[in-house]
Amino acid sequence: MHNLEFKYLRAKNFICFGPKGIEIDLTTGSNIVQVTGENLDQKEQEEDEVGSNGSGKSSIPDILVYALFGKTIKARKRKINHSDVVHRLTEKGLEVEVHWDNYKVIRKRAPNDLQFWVFEDDEWKNKTLGGRPSNTQKEIEKKLGLNYETFLNVVIFTDNHEDAFLEADGPEKREIVENILGLSVYREYFEEANNVKKEARKVVKDLGKEYNRLLEEQEQIEKRVRKAEIESKDWKQARIEEFNELVRRAKAKRKELESTDEGYLLAKFKDAQTRIKLLNDQVPVLNENLSKLDGFLDKAHTKQETLREEFNQATKEVAKLEISKASIAEDIQKAKNEINRLSCSEEGSTCPTCLGVVKAENYQHVIIKQQEEIDNYETRLIKLDDQIDKYNSAKIEESLQKLIEGVALGKQKRETISNKLTEIHAEILELQRVKEPNVKTSHRLLEQEIREIKKQALTKKEKIDGPTPFVEILKDAQRELQDKQKECRAKKEEMKEAEAMLPYYDYYTRAFGDSGIRKFVIEDIIPSLNKRVQWWLHFLLNSKYTLIFNNELKEEIQTNPPNGNPFVYRLLSRSQKRRMNLSVSQSFADVMEIDAGVCPNIAFLDEVSSSIDSTGILGIYNMICELSKTKKVFVTTHEPALQEYLNGCERLNLQYKDGVSCKI
Repeated sequence: MHNLEFKYLRAKNFICFGPKGIEIDLTTGSNIVQVTGENLDQKEQEEDEVGSNGSGKSSIPDILVYALFGKTIKARKRKINHSDVVHRLTEKGLEVEVHWDNYKVIRKRAPNDLQFWVFEDDEWKNKTLGGRPSNTQKEIEKKLGLNYETFLNVVIFTDNHEDAFLEADGPEKREIVENILGLSVYREYFEEANNVKKEARKVVKDLGKEYNRLLEEQEQIEKRVRKAEIESKDWKQARIEEFNELVRRAKAKRKELESTDEGYLLAKFKDAQTRIKLLNDQVPVLNENLSKLDGFLDKAHTKQETLREEFNQATKEVAKLEISKASIAEDIQKAKNEINRLSCSEEGSTCPTCLGVVKAENYQHVIIKQQEEIDNYETRLIKLDDQIDKYNSAKIEESLQKLIEGVALGKQKRETISNKLTEIHAEILELQRVKEPNVKTSHRLLEQEIREIKKQALTKKEKIDGPTPFVEILKDAQRELQDKQKECRAKKEEMKEAEAMLPYYDYYTRAFGDSGIRKFVIEDIIPSLNKRVQWWLHFLLNSKYTLIFNNELKEEIQTNPPNGNPFVYRLLSRSQKRRMNLSVSQSFADVMEIDAGVCPNIAFLDEVSSSIDSTGILGIYNMICELSKTKKVFVTTHEPALQEYLNGCERLNLQYKDGVSCKI
């Protein structure tokens, strides 16, 4: 077990201590220190005597606690306010300091500061960590081996340790022990985990309902999609049948027309005219495309020449910059050679340049100057590289190559269009040679009927190739189906992930529950606790009683030696109950020291003798004497009997005057 050797305390502008402050050397004097005080600002009302309340006695342990943890003894569950710790008259400049082992901590407020020092190599070295103060605080607690709650339970004993433990019921005892052992955080973990588990189960249930609702909606949408697909297919099939019937009628009429020579010639002429119209419709489009290509090629040629000029100029500038870089690199090498030559010169040798004696103080400034020149050269190299990057000749070359390829492709397309126009003009000339024959009126009527049928067939074909009246309905339904399927998959995955977390929540509720880690820790310390209780009962109650806890923290109290009769706890006097509970609280402190592996060499007993009769005061004194074998014990008491026992012990006298406490 590691002993924490506290050596020094100091405070300034802290609670009741003003600018003059207070210093306490913990390495001198006896191990029992009676803390006394007098408050000159407030006299006792009855006898007009100077009282001790408010003189600052209880603020002594607060110096230690605040220096180590930035908290006070009373403010366990709330944030420390400025007015809680800074002296009310100065309102700034708070400073506390504590030394232990080879460490010291200085904590300030208004302005705020936290310093952590380690004594190494015969001097104090600042080991304060950067970043947030919490980083340094963690390092301090790591070196202590104790956190705030554990430290209070091990070092500080006040009149708040009342006879509550043995009078509490089972759950209350368990909660008290868990708080003393620092296990309350696990109870908080359990409550948090249990709440999270309930919420997770509710989430899974709600997700299941949502998923089933989405599946029902998806099924309805699928029905609408199938209906729209069938209706669309039936509509298109009806149009195909109508189209096929028109084609059949047109073929029959055509065959009827071509059955005569005049009809054949008329059909040939009509076909030629139809073809001519089709070809003439293509000519404007091709001419427009040809014009656009010519415009593109003209601009491309201009851009091509511009890029060539930019590329050539960039290449020249880069070449100049590379020459400059080479020259600077050569200068750098010369400077390095000079530094190397001077560095290798032997002390006391003859300089080949001035024939003087070589001394370090004579050439050191030359080395520094050469190094500065190297730094300047390297800065210039960086700037030259930046200038080279700005020219970016490779990017210009890439753009030029792409432009050349684009021009070649444009020329190829232009040639294709020109050839197509030539072919169209030739075909039109050939078709214009087909002359319209003189035919009978019946043939013309038949031809007109054929054209009408073809027009109807073309309309049907456009409907077949185009969208059906159901296409938008189908698209909307399919889009809605895809969205719903995606929503279902996402919801299913979300539900799966939520269900996968339930075993973890079950594990954590069991682990942090009443039968988990808290139970194991308490059961583990019961044997040591019982042993220490008997030890302190020896001093506080002269071993007249024995007290044994079982694993459920239910106590069994007997007289010592046992008389065979069951013992009734409530028959004890208030003083006996107080001492018995004090033995339990001190035993818990011992167990916590064993569990933490550290033993502070200091303890503060603040009014622990309250509610104890004169016969029990000796037991308190015996406990103080036993503690003083391994610790420096500071005792604050108003009990005359205990004060009489403490006569002859070292005293720490405080005086409160004009709003300020000081040591006298």
